[in-house]
Amino acid sequence: MESFFIFKRGQSAIEFTILVGAVLFFFIMMAFSIQINIADKTSEKRNLVLQDTALNLKDEIRLAHEASDGYRRTFVLPVTLLGLNYLISIDGGNSVYIRTLDEKYAASYPILIVTGNPQAGENLIEKIDGVVYLNREE
Repeated sequence: MESFFIFKRGQSAIEFTILVGAVLFFFIMMAFSIQINIADKTSEKRNLVLQDTALNLKDEIRLAHEASDGYRRTFVLPVTLLGLNYLISIDGGNSVYIRTLDEKYAASYPILIVTGNPQAGENLIEKIDGVVYLNREE
């Protein structure tokens, strides 16, 4: 009779261990799923901020083209994008290219023709004799 009770206690311990293992497994899988979701949202947010910065520059250039001669405006591009350093440039005078230094995020948009290059921080855009200048050196 005594060996029967030892067998029952041993079986209960094994069942308890299996139950705890299953609960732990599901908890870890749920935490992993949440982590992946957060990483995806962070990546999407960084990409949107990058695109927004490039589109803001595109809008500034479009406004300068629509303005009359003598147009002059200072605008600011962020120094970092959600903590990431980035490069922004005008390629061929007719497209804006922006990318993070880790090269995980990048975007390119067509723009109206502009002379000069943007920079992180303060930028000056001008229209002189029908030509739009960005950070013109005098």
